Amino acid sequence: MTLIQEIVTANTQASVIFLAVPQIYRDLTIVVRGRGTLAANTSDILLQFNQDSTATYFRQVLDASGTQVLATATATNNGCDIGGISGASATANYSGVVRATIFNYRDTVFFKTYISQGGANFSSPAGQDAQIASGMWASTAAIDHIVVKPGSGSFVDGSVVSLYGLD
Repeated sequence: MTLIQEIVTANTQASVIFLAVPQIYRDLTIVVRGRGTLAANTSDILLQFNQDSTATYFRQVLDASGTQVLATATATNNGCDIGGISGASATANYSGVVRATIFNYRDTVFFKTYISQGGANFSSPAGQDAQIASGMWASTAAIDHIVVKPGSGSFVDGSVVSLYGLD
């Protein structure tokens, strides 16, 4: 795993953008650590590739919160929903993390698939949310531009978004 770029958000920041993603790795991993400004316990994190915000993203998720587990499938989203971090309604100083791996990102034959896992902490002791997900971007274009953003709101000051290349 090679760190390509890491961005620490300043103030509230609506998105993090990785331009000119090197086309030399087999897969990519994105790690988001921090919190969002959405007035909720959790804030979903979306990826958009190559400036595509059309309904070409799909996801299947298993979400566990407290003692409840929920499985959902979504279609025609305007970004890959990779999981959630802590939101503004979470207890002060609580944060979350989500990590997604995008496979064969430079391939031009198949649609792009991803798997992700994450956890948001919003209160103690039972305020935890864990997710695992898989999905795809229905495009054969090589990925060279990635936008990482909360589904609603912004990142708070000091959130960290890292992009890694995998050989």
